[in-house]
Amino acid sequence: MQPGDIPAAWQCFPFGKQGKRPPADASEQASWRPDVDPMIANGCTVAGAREKEKLQKLAIALLEDIGGGTYRRYCTGTPIRFDPTSGVGFVVSAAHCVLDAEKPAGQAITPDDISIFRNNKATIYQGLIGTVTDKASLTGQINAVYVPSRYCKEAPMNGGCRNLEKQNGDIAVLKIVVDKGKTLGVLPDLQLAPKTLVIDSAQSIMALGYGFNEDHHLKHRDQTELHYVDYQFFATDAYKTVHSEASLMNGYFIAGRNKCIASRTCYIEIICGGDSGGGDFYWDGSRWDLIGAHSFGGSGYCGGEGLRTYAYDADVSADVRPFTAWIEEILRVDTAPTGCARLDDKYVCRARHD
Repeated sequence: MQPGDIPAAWQCFPFGKQGKRPPADASEQASWRPDVDPMIANGCTVAGAREKEKLQKLAIALLEDIGGGTYRRYCTGTPIRFDPTSGVGFVVSAAHCVLDAEKPAGQAITPDDISIFRNNKATIYQGLIGTVTDKASLTGQINAVYVPSRYCKEAPMNGGCRNLEKQNGDIAVLKIVVDKGKTLGVLPDLQLAPKTLVIDSAQSIMALGYGFNEDHHLKHRDQTELHYVDYQFFATDAYKTVHSEASLMNGYFIAGRNKCIASRTCYIEIICGGDSGGGDFYWDGSRWDLIGAHSFGGSGYCGGEGLRTYAYDADVSADVRPFTAWIEEILRVDTAPTGCARLDDKYVCRARHD
């Protein structure tokens, strides 16, 4: 098996109603007719025993306590380390999942902008469902959050960072302490994508998240399960940032004239509400490389059927590779179950009781 070839057991591609996979090359894309064979973008539910065992270890749901003993997912993350002796683990997610800031361009975010502790959003769950109504099923609590200090510094923020060219790392690292008797599963053959990993052609990427899908579109969007889907990394980046290429372009695009849009490129939207922070995984032939964290998708179209599936913008993920050393430094220095480690000004951190 060559690098980039997703193992057969993990293949889950969106299909059209006529059973066709999304077009793989430009000649097929030019003739693809979504009005004739509309795409269904929902992913595969994690159901098989092997998938349950392994895929559950590649994701956690970030939960909001909405009262009445109910915890509702709002984002996804990828577990990357767990120490069973101390009960402390670390998860990679998206910065916009943990921030609520209003600031002008040119001003850096601060620890006060990390909002999940005051908004009852600091609980996690590892399993197959996206809404938990049994407190005993919860996995643990977030005790500290790290975000790159450069995130959205050059752009204004009003809640989220909507300027994709100036995001500069929609990445967050969450320090987790598991509840008594619980554990945080981490897949042994997972690694942070090294900065030296180069993908210079379109490749299949496995995406994982708790976002809503076509089955739960609008009406049941809060009652979601863990799904996975394979989509295409374009290997070119329309959102080059002022510091580095810190975003990935993903999805499937439809070139040429069709009923979707008369003369513009359209994209099959796969990353949906609730998938933010979930992982993009590249198979390098022996290990899964965490290469991206979901950042942006066309949620107004996502999870629909037929023409509702298409949008003008590709899905975008934060590129993990420029931040691998940044994440590894947190793992090396932060050895306490509570509080923030003493790190330099590349990091903004807030702990639960700060």
